[in-house]
Amino acid sequence: MTAIVNEFTKMRGLRLWPLLVAMVLVVFGGTALGIMSDPEFDPGAPGAWNHPLMGAAMALTMFSPLFVAVLASRLVDAEHLANGWLFSATTELPAGRLCRAKVVALGILLVATTGTGYLAVPTLGSLVGIEVPFPLGRWLGYGCCAMVIAVALLALHVLIAARFEDQLVGLGIGVLGLLIAAASQFFPTWAGHLLPWSYYALIIPAGYTADALAELPLSYPSIAALGCVVTALFLAATGRLDRKEL
Repeated sequence: MTAIVNEFTKMRGLRLWPLLVAMVLVVFGGTALGIMSDPEFDPGAPGAWNHPLMGAAMALTMFSPLFVAVLASRLVDAEHLANGWLFSATTELPAGRLCRAKVVALGILLVATTGTGYLAVPTLGSLVGIEVPFPLGRWLGYGCCAMVIAVALLALHVLIAARFEDQLVGLGIGVLGLLIAAASQFFPTWAGHLLPWSYYALIIPAGYTADALAELPLSYPSIAALGCVVTALFLAATGRLDRKEL
């Protein structure tokens, strides 16, 4: 617990709040675009909530991979610049445990930011006067799945940032992941399971089928499997770092 509190203390000096505010605004903007982009949008139509849901999902798909990469890079780079790995080791906090503390601290921040931005769906939907009942289950389902993917990517990027002192490596992978996430909706279903970024395509809550915006199923088993696999691999990798001498 002390290690996690220390990570939050480090964040205070990194000025992350503009990035967090920008992410929330991006999701609100994407949600608004999802509503306004269709000139035939009807607040009284049975599928009216598909528009803000799709807008929010597209915004998270397009920006979350890079957002996660920047967060991980900023916090881990502090250890490289100040020789923090060696200092932490002298205080009986090995590198693996330090990485786990970073993922927990950043994960809390990431979930809070994503959740705040995702409130755009009911907020903007209500403002434009959508009359049909709010799909609470589908809204929560997508939100939880998106957070699982984001935290999985966070664990990956913390390991990358810890491995390479040059943080351009992790940021470059984040940009590549953004492109993969954006293109993954055109992949076959089996290909969507190959890379963590492509899992965003498996949870798109709404999309156009036969020229009409319709509800799409969420692949809960696939997201659960991703979470379990990444957790196991992350614990194994950080366990190895704990045993590695600096």
